[in-house]
Amino acid sequence: MDHFRLRAPCSLAVCLVWLNMSVSLFSQPSLSPRVFTSVKTEVSYQDLMEYAFLASGLSPEQIPPYREAFEGLLSSLPADRISTSPHPAEELLLELHQRLFDRYQEQQTYIHRIFDSGVYNCVSSAVVYAVACVYFGIPVEGVLTADHAFCRVSSDGTWYDVETTTPFGFNPGQKKEFTNAFGQTGFTYVPPGTYRLRTNIGLVRLISIILKNRAGEAERSGDYMKAVELSVERFALSANELSYREMVQVFLNYASFLNTRGRYTDAISFLEKARERYGLDDSYTQTLSSLVYNHVVTLSGRKAHDEARRFTHEQHQNGNIGEKEKAEFLYLVGDSLGMSILEDNQDPAAASVLIDGLYAEGILSSPRYRDYKIALISREAEALAAAGEVYKALTLVRNSREVFGPHQFFSHAEKVYTHNLAVSYHNAAADLINKGDTEAAERLILEGLGLLPGNPILRADKRTIDAMKSP
Repeated sequence: MDHFRLRAPCSLAVCLVWLNMSVSLFSQPSLSPRVFTSVKTEVSYQDLMEYAFLASGLSPEQIPPYREAFEGLLSSLPADRISTSPHPAEELLLELHQRLFDRYQEQQTYIHRIFDSGVYNCVSSAVVYAVACVYFGIPVEGVLTADHAFCRVSSDGTWYDVETTTPFGFNPGQKKEFTNAFGQTGFTYVPPGTYRLRTNIGLVRLISIILKNRAGEAERSGDYMKAVELSVERFALSANELSYREMVQVFLNYASFLNTRGRYTDAISFLEKARERYGLDDSYTQTLSSLVYNHVVTLSGRKAHDEARRFTHEQHQNGNIGEKEKAEFLYLVGDSLGMSILEDNQDPAAASVLIDGLYAEGILSSPRYRDYKIALISREAEALAAAGEVYKALTLVRNSREVFGPHQFFSHAEKVYTHNLAVSYHNAAADLINKGDTEAAERLILEGLGLLPGNPILRADKRTIDAMKSP
């Protein structure tokens, strides 16, 4: 088998040094293409060859030996036999598998590596085949399905599919050999009749799939910055709705990556730049809102409440959150401030004034304001009860219920304080009775009934005293 092979143009160590230097120059991925800054409308096979090597990651300085190998392959193919064949495209496919394509490997999407090792996948083999078709004047297009790419060619006014991963791939639906060979790739062939599952694409767009595959590899390895830059290059090479949508998704994946590392403002800054360069996309809305939320929560957790408030207002002014979200996020800040007030102020009255201030400022929601006020009322009532001022505690609870409405605390506290107050009168009256001062005990019980009308404990005490007074 007459294979065309090239050695790699630089050592692995040198390549890694170059990569590390490149990464260190940028704190965030570039949103401007550096490779595909100018793409021709009309392309020759040489242009396609150049684009394919650039999309595969070669620098202009690394391309010449591979271009020479590609040109050498094309010029060595039997032009007469190909041109006189009943189907030149089929003969060309057979020649490429005889001379270049050696072994299928699903992830091998790089064009230059075919010339290094003969290993290919559906995309890299389709691109090489398409360039060869253009060289020989065979009309050719790309075909894209959900997870696969191949070619189609025109011969005598008829279009034929060409599955480039196998030598039996010309007009594949007609060959038993194709079915046996293609089954090893893991893909499903989508025949011409199933139009909704396949899209005919131009050759530049076919080459751009190399960049899509490389971006996917970068994401799987955790290099989200590289994935962004590759997606930008892809959109620059082949600007269409699909490449735009997939580029935006890579942007969002990068923002999500930063989010998981707590780099919320970096992610927001990146998405703002992406939006500025590539236009507003609805996909950014929820992601930006989540990033702002997470940063506000983080700042509030550090008690950087002023900064959290400023940040929320800035994000609203920048269009990253709406009016409703601004109010919700300010409520978060207010809630955190409220917790700090409860933690830092032992005097319930002083803390209550501060809580009132937050509510007046509009950064405490009504339900949370009520919760904080009731918590402070609870604290004040417990302090009064502990100091022996049980009736004052009971009065505070009753008056607060009139202001804030029913609450479990009010119901429970009223029962406890009522019981405790009645017991205190009962015990004091019992001491007086034991000392023989029934009249004083009666006055005390009557005082208690004045505060707690109908209280069963005190009413029982009154009946006891009345019985003691009877002749």
